Amino acid sequence: MTKINYEFIQKIFNRKRSLKKEKDKIKLSKYNEYIPMYDIYSDNIYPIHNLKIYYRLTKCHFRFITSEVKQWIKNKMDKTKDKGLILNYKTNLGIIENYHLPTLEKTSYETVYKYSPEMGLSISICKRNSFHPFSTHLTPYYTKNELIKLGMNNKIVSKITPENLVDKDLHYKICKLVSKNDISFDLIYNHMKHIIDTNSINWVNYYSFLGSYIFNSYLRDSKIRLSNYLLDGLKMLVNTIDTAPAFKDNYFFYRFIWDDKFLKKLKVGDTFTDKGFLSTTRDPFYSPGLQMDFGLILVKINIPKNKKGVGLFLENFSMFPKEEEYLIKPESKFKLVAKDDKFDYKHINESFEKKIKQKYEFTFVSNNFNVNKLKGASDNSIPELNLKDLNLSGKDRVDLFKDFLKNCDDMDQFKFKDDIYTCQFFNSTSSYKKLFYNETENGLIVTKYTNGYPELSLECGEKLAVNYIQKLNYHNNDNVDDNVDDNDDDKEVIGLISKLFGYELALIFFPYKNFSEFKSNYKDENINFLYNNLYCYPIYLYFKNGKKHLTDKYFKFSYGYFKLDKIMKTKVPKSVLEKFPDDLDKKLSWKDLLVLVIEKHFYLYSKLEESFNENFDDLFNKCYFEFDSLVYLKNNDYDISYLPNIAHSETRIDNTRFNLIFNDNIRRID
Repeated sequence: MTKINYEFIQKIFNRKRSLKKEKDKIKLSKYNEYIPMYDIYSDNIYPIHNLKIYYRLTKCHFRFITSEVKQWIKNKMDKTKDKGLILNYKTNLGIIENYHLPTLEKTSYETVYKYSPEMGLSISICKRNSFHPFSTHLTPYYTKNELIKLGMNNKIVSKITPENLVDKDLHYKICKLVSKNDISFDLIYNHMKHIIDTNSINWVNYYSFLGSYIFNSYLRDSKIRLSNYLLDGLKMLVNTIDTAPAFKDNYFFYRFIWDDKFLKKLKVGDTFTDKGFLSTTRDPFYSPGLQMDFGLILVKINIPKNKKGVGLFLENFSMFPKEEEYLIKPESKFKLVAKDDKFDYKHINESFEKKIKQKYEFTFVSNNFNVNKLKGASDNSIPELNLKDLNLSGKDRVDLFKDFLKNCDDMDQFKFKDDIYTCQFFNSTSSYKKLFYNETENGLIVTKYTNGYPELSLECGEKLAVNYIQKLNYHNNDNVDDNVDDNDDDKEVIGLISKLFGYELALIFFPYKNFSEFKSNYKDENINFLYNNLYCYPIYLYFKNGKKHLTDKYFKFSYGYFKLDKIMKTKVPKSVLEKFPDDLDKKLSWKDLLVLVIEKHFYLYSKLEESFNENFDDLFNKCYFEFDSLVYLKNNDYDISYLPNIAHSETRIDNTRFNLIFNDNIRRID
């Protein structure tokens, strides 16, 4: 055999060279400059340089070629009838045949340790049943530490170390046992499809953001009123759960609480009914950001198989997908089956593990909730405000917020020209940071909802950011009205809120749509993922058709259409195209690339935005119009002689609803 170098490796991977003799295969398998690795996302095997192995292994989830991987590929080939996939699997197996796998595995691990000293013993090949390449909030594989902790919590193993899991038989045994309670991708996908089919994406998304507190306050306290338009959303969410698919197996869900006074008196065998929605997680290692010195209590809930209408997987349409939330219907009855005050729970977060002191274990019994019995408050009771003549006072903008809310009802709602608006304070300095443009502890968001979707959202912080949340809100495109310039009432509200709270300028952010309008370009099994991925509609509209999204004289796109024109004509550099699949044309312009990705490769869109931002002055973070509030007010004969010119915040908000929503430490922030 000739000298092994990169050219030789390329011939192996291009199938222009194959080895027959075992001694040659062993020699190739000892070569450590390029190591073959399997990528689950593309279903391909690639030669990876030794300096990049650690990155590919930990950040891209590549795996070494072992006998298990080889058998896995064979099994996948045997199960499919797709000729293209069969050809691809045969190519992979053909590459593998050139290696002596025991030698290759030894070389692979020795190489990653040699060139990646921080590596350790964390990597496993135990795949999560819930994983799918388009579920970007999930990672494909358990870590060895997760396997060990799960094994100990489920009493599968006692004391074990990562070194023990080098034993393939033990690794496989624990993986199989641990995977039993891992929710399958198919089950989560069926719930995702159910949410789409029932047209309830908007309300699921609303619940995950701000609705959980509002809905549960109403359900758990008879004194709380709920407006009819919000009650309609609550009913839709309950009806969606009622018809959600049942489980074919028993599954456990988890909830961490810091106050168990409502459970302490329960004895084993007693039942407990929660009047509100019960948020749980399927992740046994749920690890929120913690800044507390007190203990935590684990509530473990068993949902039996064949029970329809118990709960709903929200994660694919949640603002916090990493919470892996399973939402249980109101008035569900649970039976206490175990109680442990000296509980030792194994968690991958050691500081979190030390705080878990108690456990309550329940099983779901029944639910007879009649959503139709719920009564809402008449929308006529919501005060109609004359924003034009309203006078506010205060030493800072937060004082103005408080003074403004005195004019709203007890749910901080008001009407303007028959449209209903809700007001909520926000803190965007921790868990909620990514959901707001402003980073502040003392913000106010004023929102007009249509079927649970924030049709007009005014985020009041240091700056007035309009519709920023639309970049992140999942929705049905049919429910979205994104033409602010066609709605004089919306412009008037923006202008008057600017006047009341002292903003001379408002930033109107470009709306984002989901990819469902392009579903004819995709296979059926991928269509539902078009609904929980979003793209910047005005940029696509201009690149595709040369049409400007807004043409109103009060809206200025400071980034500049002339810059967009120049970008569209520019060829994409080779260094950028290398980040995209090889089957894309290598002579694309930026215009061609954007249109192609949006219409036919939605899963590449985040990478597309990243490439544009890196090459064109942060384009997608500057996709907003500047609305000159002063000019608008002056031209429309509003009195602007008094416009507050004060600091945003000199005081700290003291508001019960704010504290309960935004100072909740049991929020997952990673």
